[in-house]
Amino acid sequence: MKKMNNKIFLLIIIAFVLGCQKPGPVELIDDKDDSKLIDIKSTGSVSDTLYAVSVGDTSGNFGPQNSRYYAKLIYQSIRFERLSRKDSLINAEAIFFDKDNSIKHNDRIVAFPSFDVGALKINEDVLNKIPRRMMLPMRGDTLIGYRYQLRKNYELTTANKWTATGSGSIDAFDISISSPPTIRVLNLPPRFINVSEPLNIKWDCANPIINIFISGEAGDLLTRRLVPVMHLQIRNKKGEVTIPVKILELIPIKKFSRFVFSFVSESSGTVRISGYPEDVLVHSSSVHSIFLSVRP
Repeated sequence: MKKMNNKIFLLIIIAFVLGCQKPGPVELIDDKDDSKLIDIKSTGSVSDTLYAVSVGDTSGNFGPQNSRYYAKLIYQSIRFERLSRKDSLINAEAIFFDKDNSIKHNDRIVAFPSFDVGALKINEDVLNKIPRRMMLPMRGDTLIGYRYQLRKNYELTTANKWTATGSGSIDAFDISISSPPTIRVLNLPPRFINVSEPLNIKWDCANPIINIFISGEAGDLLTRRLVPVMHLQIRNKKGEVTIPVKILELIPIKKFSRFVFSFVSESSGTVRISGYPEDVLVHSSSVHSIFLSVRP
């Protein structure tokens, strides 16, 4: 039931993009070209990320540069904006894949089992330990490990501490990470933009790098999901950027009509945990996600 509630919650968040208000244009400025401040990155595949074991990545902010890690501790403070409402939440997720015991079908890896690390907490909050199950030939419905997840009301923190009691071969651990500078977009209301004109975006954030993840809305009302389509990395020299038309025209507006623009300030590092043989990614981010319609 808890898993179903999580699915419903995420679908509701995504469905907020469907509004009955008449949209108005956002402010566009065409007297600058900030191409020198913008790097276009690969979006990778959703199946390469932690969110392959979740319902979906509503923030659209976990890039393929992190896909090489088999263990991840992810903390996100997320703000959502759509036509009629604003929401905010904390999302924390973790998983420890067992790389050496991959599950194969027809000589192809289809999944990795994952370790139980005992009771896992972020600060004073205990994450839900969620069973991962899949249908295996000759074995049927099989438990292949656990993932951890927590969603709660938004709160501002300057540092976060992960602690776990440990289980089996995985020892107890205590890991701290500083939170990145928070980000707030200042001039992009959730309405629509035109790819035929440069788009100016201003934000309040001290991080020297700002990531913009753009995801298209796919599926119908019951199967709605977000598909990563573009990742822009911005050198934050002046607290704003003007995205030129030549970049905006790369957004696949013939395939999707609505998009989520996620602006991300992040910090990350790796640690080693006794009993686990791989590097563990510890990632923290501040996210401001805005639902937009994109027009020619």
